[in-house]
Amino acid sequence: MLRRPITPIERALGHRFKHPDLLQRALTHSTFANEHPAEGESNERLEFLGDAVLGLLVGRILYESAPDADEGELSRRRASVVRREALALLARELALGDALLLGEGQRKATSTADSTLADAYEALAGAVFLDGGFDAVTRCFGPRLGAAVAAGSGKSDYKTALQELCHARGLPTPSYAVVSVSGPDHARVYRCAVRIGDDVRGEGDGSSKKIAEQRCAHEALSALGAEEAS
Repeated sequence: MLRRPITPIERALGHRFKHPDLLQRALTHSTFANEHPAEGESNERLEFLGDAVLGLLVGRILYESAPDADEGELSRRRASVVRREALALLARELALGDALLLGEGQRKATSTADSTLADAYEALAGAVFLDGGFDAVTRCFGPRLGAAVAAGSGKSDYKTALQELCHARGLPTPSYAVVSVSGPDHARVYRCAVRIGDDVRGEGDGSSKKIAEQRCAHEALSALGAEEAS
C-alpha cells in the first residue's frame, strides 16, 4: 500500500498525521464548513483545544527558562507569546494561509487576517495534540515558541526586542519607514521596512503601521539570529 504524499503543512511542521482528517479539520474555516456541510465540521473546536495546549507549552517553556520570574511575570510573558498577532506571525512562517479552506465570500477578506491565522494555528496545535500527544506538540511547536520567548526577552513586542538586541551588539538603533500603502480606505494595507544602519533588515505588511512595524522587527530578529544571541 502506497503512503499518501506528505502535505506542505506537515513538512513544515515535521509531523505526518496518522489521522489526516484532523489536519483537514484544522484547516477548515467556519465559512467553508457552512458552505460545504458535507465536508465536515470547522476548526473551531480544535481551536479551543489548541489554545489550551499552546498555553501549556509556553507556560512550561517559561517555567523552565525563567526560574527567577514570579507568577505575574510568567503570566504576562505567556500572554505576549500567545497573543493573536504573535500567533499570526508564526502561522505565516508555516504558510498556513495558503492551506486554509475558506468560504468563497470570505476568501480574500480573511486569508491573511491575523484572527483567522491565529485561530488556525491554535486549531493545528489541537490537531497535532490529538494525533500524536503532547510530545508531538512539543516537537512541532516548541522550537518556534521557544524562539518567540527568547526573542521577546520578556517584553511585549518585537520592536522592543530588536532595539535591545541592537544595543547589546553595538548596532545602530533600528529605524522604520512606510514603503507603500495600498487597498481601499476601509481596508488599508501598510508595508513598512526597518533599517539598521544602511541595511534593510526586515519588511512586513499590516492593517496599520504599528502591525507592519512589528512584522518588520520580527523578520529582522530572525535575520540577526536572535535565538542564538539570546
